[in-house]
Amino acid sequence: MFLTVKKPSSIPSFGMNIFDEFDDIFNSSPIKSSFRIKDEEEQLNLSLDIPGVKKEDCLIEVKDRVLNVSCKRSDLEEERKESIYLNQDLDIDDADVELMHGVLNITFKKKRKEPKLLQIKE
Repeated sequence: MFLTVKKPSSIPSFGMNIFDEFDDIFNSSPIKSSFRIKDEEEQLNLSLDIPGVKKEDCLIEVKDRVLNVSCKRSDLEEERKESIYLNQDLDIDDADVELMHGVLNITFKKKRKEPKLLQIKE
């Protein structure tokens, strides 16, 4: 989904048009991620191709809602780093991570959004 911001005709221009800046930011090509993302009702599945990497050569961490994956292939002296922002409705404490046939799969369960009843003070 792309957001298009248009300048309302009622706003005067004073040499710098902030709406042009928004157009540049929001309408440029999206950031490409190497993660394949499958958003399901109960969970979010992320897949990343990392051929030739062993599980002991991977560091996977979540900090400030950002998933960071750092892998190093010892035979090629090559390091790969990937990051992706995680939504607030994911349970990052209950992640399922596996590495099979050169594909890293990470699954986060979604938090259930139960309605919360608020009480009025007396």
